[in-house]
Amino acid sequence: MIKSERASESFYLKIPGFSDFTEISDSRHYYSVPDDWLVIVSDIQGSTQAVQCGRYNDVNLIGAACITTVLNATRQDIPFVFGGDGASLLIPPDQSEVVFRVLKDLIRISKENFGLILKAGFVPIHELTKNGFQMEIARFMPWGNRSIALFRGGALAEAEKRIKRHSEYQLTADDTPPDDLLFNGLTCRWNKISSKKGITLSLLITPLPLSDNSQMGVVVQKIGEILGGNLELGNPVNIEMSSYKSIAQCLQQELRFHPGWHSPGYMKRVVEIGMAVPLFGWGLHSYFPKANHYYGNLKSHSDFQKYDDTLRMIIDCSEEQSQTIEGYLLEAEEKGQLVYGFHRSDGAQMTCYVENLSDGNHLHFIDGGNGGYSLASIRLKDRLKQLQP
Repeated sequence: MIKSERASESFYLKIPGFSDFTEISDSRHYYSVPDDWLVIVSDIQGSTQAVQCGRYNDVNLIGAACITTVLNATRQDIPFVFGGDGASLLIPPDQSEVVFRVLKDLIRISKENFGLILKAGFVPIHELTKNGFQMEIARFMPWGNRSIALFRGGALAEAEKRIKRHSEYQLTADDTPPDDLLFNGLTCRWNKISSKKGITLSLLITPLPLSDNSQMGVVVQKIGEILGGNLELGNPVNIEMSSYKSIAQCLQQELRFHPGWHSPGYMKRVVEIGMAVPLFGWGLHSYFPKANHYYGNLKSHSDFQKYDDTLRMIIDCSEEQSQTIEGYLLEAEEKGQLVYGFHRSDGAQMTCYVENLSDGNHLHFIDGGNGGYSLASIRLKDRLKQLQP
């Protein structure tokens, strides 16, 4: 039975976490979100076209920034899920003012500095529940004190529809100068991570009906078996297969996070880049225990598996494993159990959020190379449209 907590700022932190992703269908892990909380949904308008034009790095950066700006502003462990070209989050009512402020700043910078139109908005949970939708979350904790929220119940999809269709739920930029430290901790300094097994498979799997995720644990377990025993064997963060960007590349890319090269925030980044490139680009991390420990834990601190009414996975697999997974999903789709989308590439893209190098204080957002989630969504959306009455 789904349990309820009283509405409070610490609601999410009180939820017991779990670390076995095959348990995503277990109702013992899910709690009803307090009615006075808000759901935030953001996505980049025209992201598929931007990805097809080769701008997947920028799309992932802004998508991840929808999360990291909120984490920076609230200094709390806020429930979120990264979707590649946007994000979904839940916030308590006392944090709404500061969260709306940073998202308005992000909308402005996204347009002015990146040329990407970011849409973001909010819906109070009580407006969804009074219309029969459920918003339930679980706390997936694969690494220490940092968690990834799992969403189920169908309310998230309804919130996204309302935000897209009704202006009263939408946030818009204003004339207030954006915070110079808005992007603090967010970077994209690693080049594409090549697949070790040959294929990086981006998967989006939506259960039928949407509000019922009872079969998703079975799906995760089956895919793990195909990969050789468990899903971790498909973790695409084989960091030894990647390289670090140059100092010049980092300086040029990250200047867009700030008002200009003279800003204090950018000067702080210049110092960080000057330290990070020798450590991770030139291999000097092996001489520094803390940096070496961080390097070794990039894989375990990645979000290559998540759930927000849709199962999202980026998997490193062989050609044979890819065909077996796709065949299994097609059979399940034909039985009316789910619909899915997929995209194949030869590597993964990693966007990093680093508060510090300690365990649990860095998080790495994973997408398939060349815009995996965005391109996988094309088939998924087509199949969902076909099912509409």
